Amino acid sequence: MEKYIWKIWKRELPALIAGVVLTGFALMSLSFAFRVGSGGGFGFFFVIFLIAGVLGVLLIVQCVTSHMDVAQTMREFKITSEDLLEDLAKPAYSSSSAKIEIGNKYAIVYDKKPQLVILDRLIWVFPGLLQINHKLYGVVPLYTTNHYKITLVDREHGRMNVDTWGEKTSQELLELIHDKVPYAIFGYSDQLLEAYHYRFPEFSKEVENRRAEFLKKCL
Repeated sequence: MEKYIWKIWKRELPALIAGVVLTGFALMSLSFAFRVGSGGGFGFFFVIFLIAGVLGVLLIVQCVTSHMDVAQTMREFKITSEDLLEDLAKPAYSSSSAKIEIGNKYAIVYDKKPQLVILDRLIWVFPGLLQINHKLYGVVPLYTTNHYKITLVDREHGRMNVDTWGEKTSQELLELIHDKVPYAIFGYSDQLLEAYHYRFPEFSKEVENRRAEFLKKCL
């Protein structure tokens, strides 16, 4: 098994343990319920244990297959396991709260399914803020929380969101990514969003020109 898979699975370990525990509990409980018989609310508990078992299996499947999108990107761009692990051996940024790990050339976004980001292929990076209004019974206002994120857009029109949970973390990530790819476009505007949706080839080409100019200055 490729070593990078273990790296990803380590992040998924809590969910994997929860899945195994839920599945084991459900199997033992169902076995006991069948031995006891159909009386005393058997039907209700059968449904509860069955749901627990299904959730457990889904968690296990999610964890075991969590590396597949990363593996596909590695095959597509011919990235070796050794190259990825070497780059992320001492990451420039690693945070469980922000769910991202950034090296010099690559980053892994730990979303519902981990995604591999090739930093050199980023063309647009911008922060976002979602205000969530919490209400009692959906009517009485209680409080408002701010949900911060950073959106990464690459040359393939791929778009990934990184939950940061705080304005300070968002700013730190923006500054770090800017240091890695200063030729990408940073910040948000309606004009940029329109270009992303309707003039993406030109959008991407502009960043490629900026990249070529930046590399020329570095020579």
